[in-house]
Amino acid sequence: MRDDGAAADCVDQNVDGAEFLRHRGGDGVDLDRVERIGALCNGATTGRSQRGYGVIEPRLVNVAAPRPRIEAVRIVDMSSSNSWAEFAALFRSTRPAFLDHERAKGELKSLMPEDAKEVIGHGVRAKRSRSGAVSFDLLETEATRASIQ
Repeated sequence: MRDDGAAADCVDQNVDGAEFLRHRGGDGVDLDRVERIGALCNGATTGRSQRGYGVIEPRLVNVAAPRPRIEAVRIVDMSSSNSWAEFAALFRSTRPAFLDHERAKGELKSLMPEDAKEVIGHGVRAKRSRSGAVSFDLLETEATRASIQ
């Protein structure tokens, strides 16, 4: 069949029946039904659709327009904000732990054998996905469970 840029949600009404069957392998396509679908699509292109015996008009939907992206051009001093102070202190105090965590993940990945799908030990499980990415899970150890009870 030729691709003449017909709308993806409608059927091209100018399809020759013999050409259609030749390209579809003659698998018993009902051409009358194809023409009916094409007729319904004509109503959709005008913004109206038929359902049963009546015509349904589209309803207007009130959606807020996305806010335009504003170019950041100013520098703001947040020293007087208590919330900023709280989260800045948390960010600063957890930064070394985050760096240690990332370094440990890198080292564990390098220790994982290339042909291993999963590695378990010392309360950590590393799994390699089919794409080769490695993810880590914490495992509950016997000593941890004993101390909780």
